[in-house]
Amino acid sequence: MGKDKDLQNAFRHLTHKEPQTFIATVTKVDKEKKTIEIIDTDGFDFDDVRLTSVIDDTNKVVQFPKEETSVLVSRIGDDDNTLFVSAISEVESIEGTIEDTHFHIDKDGYIFEKGDVRLKDIINEIQNQIGSLCDEVNKIVVSIGVTPNVAAITQIKTAVTDTLNTELDKILKP
Repeated sequence: MGKDKDLQNAFRHLTHKEPQTFIATVTKVDKEKKTIEIIDTDGFDFDDVRLTSVIDDTNKVVQFPKEETSVLVSRIGDDDNTLFVSAISEVESIEGTIEDTHFHIDKDGYIFEKGDVRLKDIINEIQNQIGSLCDEVNKIVVSIGVTPNVAAITQIKTAVTDTLNTELDKILKP
């Protein structure tokens, strides 16, 4: 049994590989290149760590980690120079592109675009048109009977064009 155990240990040492995944701390985020710089638990620095395993810019979603937070980093193959982030402890923002649709989400709000059309622009235009409609309704004069309640119409217009717009600005980024 001693020789079998020695043989097993020798084989284990022969086939031993460094871990393919390790924990590191984010030191810098490059949103343009979609990479980060990290330092591992042994104090080694790594630059140009990919935030996605695929490097092309088409049809992907990218999570950007907060600096000084932990990430799980994996090697692609056995190459110590080709690393990508496989998990993030704290997300700073998320962006994605699917064909001509783009979105960006962070603590300040959302951006949604399809081609050159932005969701926020469409909603703002709807609000402006409702405001214009209220202005036109306020101009109506009824010669006999009850006139429009101008105060109520003005209140609706203010709610749509001012209050709701302010609320949308809290969620949808300019």
